[in-house]
Formats: sequence, C-alpha cells, structure tokens
Amino acid sequence: GLDDPKGLAVIGDYLYVADKNKILKIDAQGQSQVFVDASAFPAPPLFLNDLEADIAGNLYVSDSGDVFNTGKGGAIYKINAQGQVSLVINNAQNAKIIAPNGLLMDDTGDVIMVVDFKSGILYSYNMQTKQLTDLAEGFGGGDGLLHHSSGMMYVSDWNGGRVFSINLAGDVKELKSGYKAAADIAITKDEKYIMVPDMKAGELDFIPI
Repeated sequence: GLDDPKGLAVIGDYLYVADKNKILKIDAQGQSQVFVDASAFPAPPLFLNDLEADIAGNLYVSDSGDVFNTGKGGAIYKINAQGQVSLVINNAQNAKIIAPNGLLMDDTGDVIMVVDFKSGILYSYNMQTKQLTDLAEGFGGGDGLLHHSSGMMYVSDWNGGRVFSINLAGDVKELKSGYKAAADIAITKDEKYIMVPDMKAGELDFIPI
C-alpha cells in the first residue's frame, strides 16, 4: 500500500519510510500508519527521498524537489518524535541545495552531511552555525551515503552506476562501477559488506570492504 518508498530509518521498534510526500511508521507486525502527512511540511513536499535519525530520536528527510525539471524545491527537514516538522535548509536559503539526497548525521547531532543528486557534491551542514561546507565532489547523481566505524564514508552515484569511498583526509576513490543505477546503499551489521541496490537491474550487490 505504499506509493513510492525511498528512505528507511529505524528508531526503537519502528521502521520509518519516506513515501513520496509523507512519512510512514511501521511496527514489527507490519502495521503502518501515516506519521507525517504532506500537510505537516512548511512547503508541499515534492520528492521525499532519504531518511536519517539522530542520537535524540529525531528524523531528517531530504526532499529532492523537482529534480528532473525545474531543479527547484530541494530541502532538508527535521521531524521530532511528535511528528512536528521544521525546515533545516532549502534551495531558497542556499542555491547549493539543489536536489539533496543521501543524508548522514554525525555523532554530535549538530552536523548533517548531504550528497546532492544534481550537482554530485557532498556537503556538511552545521545546524548550529548554519555553515554549509563542501567536502568532496564528482559523485554524479549522488544517492546513498554511509559511514564506517573506521571513519571511512561511502557514496553511491545513481547516474554513473558507481560507488566511492572517502577517507578521513577527504580523498575520493572509486570502489566499484558497472551498475545500471546504484541507489541508496547500506552496510551490514558486521561492517564487512556494503549493500548496493542496482535499481534498474533489479539486483542487490554486496561489496566486501
């Protein structure tokens, strides 16, 4: 009964799903309810994409906006435990926020990283100081974003069918290519593999790391 599910996040016993223009909350028995409806957002959501949770149990969702046409409407929102939505940053505030996709929260809960699907640039945004910093670029259709306990980050390129690694010094290395559409990536619990859904091929690939 979902429309166009993209991002996933787990908080406690619940799975949260970004589903086109709303957020769903699903329990362990598979029963779903609308946690945040489209009307709860400060502006009508166009393309809700990735989900990320912070240490306090808040959710963050990227809205990639009208990415395939005007390139406007991109935004990142914060959702508290009561389902109240507030704007973190959007395209009107900063033109670099074109089509935010993959999100990654740091351990402090103050800094969120975002890879932009349109520009292929990875940014960090300090929500306290309101500073947006370029970290790395060249990620094509930047999609998935994850962190390894070693400090390494990984980014997938949906358009180019590639997965990259980024070390602590900010050096970017292509880890694997040849996918038809490398979508949102995840890491196994033992951190030995990156899971890459190849959207157009209908396959799930495991990259040993």
